[in-house]
Amino acid sequence: MNVIDEYSSGYYQGWSEVSGSSHCYTPGDVKDALAPIMARIRDYDRIRVQLEERGGQVKDLLKLKKLLLDNIEFPGRRHDMGNIKLGDRDALRRAVLTLGRGGASIGIRTTPQGFPVYYLCRTSRGYWGERTMILEDLCLSQGYPMDDVRYVKFTSTSGRERGYLRISPYRFLARSSLSEEVADETNVDKLLEKIGRQFFQAAWDDDQRIAFAVADALGMPQFKNAVELLYFCLSSDLSELRNDMTEDMQCFLSGYKPEVDAFMQTLSSYDGMGITQLQADAPKLYKRLQKQFSRFIKTEILWGEGGYKVPLYKIIFANFSRLQRIGEMVQQNDDIEEAAKILEYEASEVISLLINRNSDSTEAEEVRPNVA
Repeated sequence: MNVIDEYSSGYYQGWSEVSGSSHCYTPGDVKDALAPIMARIRDYDRIRVQLEERGGQVKDLLKLKKLLLDNIEFPGRRHDMGNIKLGDRDALRRAVLTLGRGGASIGIRTTPQGFPVYYLCRTSRGYWGERTMILEDLCLSQGYPMDDVRYVKFTSTSGRERGYLRISPYRFLARSSLSEEVADETNVDKLLEKIGRQFFQAAWDDDQRIAFAVADALGMPQFKNAVELLYFCLSSDLSELRNDMTEDMQCFLSGYKPEVDAFMQTLSSYDGMGITQLQADAPKLYKRLQKQFSRFIKTEILWGEGGYKVPLYKIIFANFSRLQRIGEMVQQNDDIEEAAKILEYEASEVISLLINRNSDSTEAEEVRPNVA
């Protein structure tokens, strides 16, 4: 029985069985264990990208085939790793799970040209009911499909798809938020995990996918910021976060977005009654912004060869896979430009009401700005 089978059957007893080491595993241990897989993916990607971008010869295809079908060697292992190859998806997933000691995952997708692409990363399991968080990107193939860079889906060893919260792009920010003396990989992981559980798990949601994609395509950053803050207010324990906030966390959030930093500064000054009132106002502000977004996507514009009037939401859903390209065309429409300005203004007002709590206008009617 090789080590992969031992792990899958429940016989596997710990990290020392794989690495021959008796100490607790660290981020460096995981990366060292996965190094042969990372090296194989990089060799494969180099040739694949060259073929896709510049073309090649039959010998290049044969090299790709060899990299996909040859077993990956794991020098220095006490146990037989079995037949692990890039072309065997199930065996590769089991190997990553085993070598990463449950702290690594791999996504495998296929490009329109028919080539497999890979996303190998280090992860941290969330608490009950929370998504597993991606802490570090180890290998991300060029062209790996991501509809939403905040969320990715990986197929588990059991064949089921699971969603992951991707906070790895903020790893550099987490490192720079720590003092130089403690900014090692383990402490960076700990800070990302804490920020992930206290903020991102609440502020990000699958339901935001369409709204965020539209905001990105049409250039509406304040709308995204307002939605993020509202979800955070509605889904998190604000009292717990206020009490648990550390200097490192505050430094991270100040570098993440100015609006989030300002909100956290306001939150730190609240007593229990202030937080209770904030959470009572947040649903009203959410409905207010939702109402304005509904108006926005119902804006009609002339579309197609016949020049028929079509509401924006129909254009969005019909062209969601190429929304960035469509966004450039739609932005040139005067009606959409005006509606986007009104939505951005409303989002800015919502953010202001969340940060500056002296106003009682959470239920006031939306004011149309002068967008002339």
